Amino acid sequence: MPMNENVITLRFTDRAAAYQALSGLRHLNAASTEVLGAVLIERLEDGAVRVTEGVDGVAGRNAAADACIAHAPADGTVILSEVRETGTDTLDMLALWYGAALKRLPADSVRGGLHAVERAADSTGKEEARRTGAAERAEAARKSSDGVAVLRQMSAA
Repeated sequence: MPMNENVITLRFTDRAAAYQALSGLRHLNAASTEVLGAVLIERLEDGAVRVTEGVDGVAGRNAAADACIAHAPADGTVILSEVRETGTDTLDMLALWYGAALKRLPADSVRGGLHAVERAADSTGKEEARRTGAAERAEAARKSSDGVAVLRQMSAA
């Protein structure tokens, strides 16, 4: 059976269950599932976000984790994990055991989406820099012409 690379999110309402599930991922020993990396993301009551390294590997603090931060529910917890699996039963059962809502996406589609977001952010930043540069040049030209006008007035007096 072929191995599929997936990115999974496990959403929890109970923070303690999330930490237990992270420990379960850390010690998972299943022939059908290999955890490449995992990170636990909490949105605290005050709105702050805390990222806890979970399982060493690919899904540590990277763009995927950063992208997932926005989806952490208020006063809730999410585990983001990259896995290889031949079947879905192992992680489906883990989610059921710890009371988590599981979402599974092919890793390639997630990576493609992240690259698209990075490209869009890069082009937005470049456009903003162009606008800022144009505005700064216009302001410098205005100040220069104002300065010339003041000098003309002073020399005429």
